[in-house]
Amino acid sequence: MIRFFTLIAVLRSGLVPNAFAGENVNYLDWLSENHCSFSVSFIKHDYNYYSKPYLVIREPINNLNSKPIKFVDGTWQLKIKVSVTENKPDAVDFEVTCQLESGISSQTSISFDFTFDNWSKSNYVLMPAAAYNGNRFESRRIRYSSKLLDSRDIGPDKPMIISDVPRLNISDGPSRIQERSGSMSVPAIGFHSDDTQSGFWLLTHQGTKFGDNGIGIEESRDRRTAVISVTVPVVRENYQYFIADNQAASKDKAPDFKAGDEFTVRLRLYFFESPDIQGLFNRFADIKRDLTGDSKPEASIPFASCFHVQESKFNEQNWVEQ
Repeated sequence: MIRFFTLIAVLRSGLVPNAFAGENVNYLDWLSENHCSFSVSFIKHDYNYYSKPYLVIREPINNLNSKPIKFVDGTWQLKIKVSVTENKPDAVDFEVTCQLESGISSQTSISFDFTFDNWSKSNYVLMPAAAYNGNRFESRRIRYSSKLLDSRDIGPDKPMIISDVPRLNISDGPSRIQERSGSMSVPAIGFHSDDTQSGFWLLTHQGTKFGDNGIGIEESRDRRTAVISVTVPVVRENYQYFIADNQAASKDKAPDFKAGDEFTVRLRLYFFESPDIQGLFNRFADIKRDLTGDSKPEASIPFASCFHVQESKFNEQNWVEQ
């Protein structure tokens, strides 16, 4: 059983029933107790400059109060619902519907941001099939297929070295991962904190009618704050990853929204005890299908036909006479 409450009711009354515990819970307080705050950002990009953002406004969710949000030449309206699932005592769902009520909003993306103010560089960040420990390792930018070329990098006593993939910075300087939801086995991001012996997961759906979502994380200069974001749609700024190259020019183009356009995003957050990194992986194994559901393979083509396609392809396009 799922009970739904509008966030406006939460903000006005401060308390809503907690279906699984029989207690009253303020979800903004729930986030705050976990050193987390929720906000929404409207971003205007310039595709001619590789989708570089040149105008950004950020509104804290607890200050929106259902008021219209004016951005450039349009007016947006947000509707937010909070839901509690009885069999998930460590989880809360946020369902956000954004509608452009009037005007236009060209080259725009909308980002739903969760800011953590007790961040540590030692946190283990996991993006399934895309980033492990935030890919925070030494790296080398070597064209595909990447192989270590410098003898000084090779040997049993050398640190782990990875290719030029999206990663958090192992050193000082900007530290950010911009991923697309379709690049992960599950559209999700989580982390384990040794300092607090706790874990966090955010699950969402792959995308909306405007395409795949973006899922990212960015650390502050002092690494004491981090922002985890889900963006509609994915718009990687300046650069995007492409086959062992994390500095390929971004091809993402933000959509031009017109009056009446709308989309809905569902964000499920989990906060839980996690005494070690394995706890993060164990929790993911339990929840990874909560939003996506079980996959159902479709036997659409026989193996014999697959072989014929492969055989024809290599004979026609890859045959080399000896």
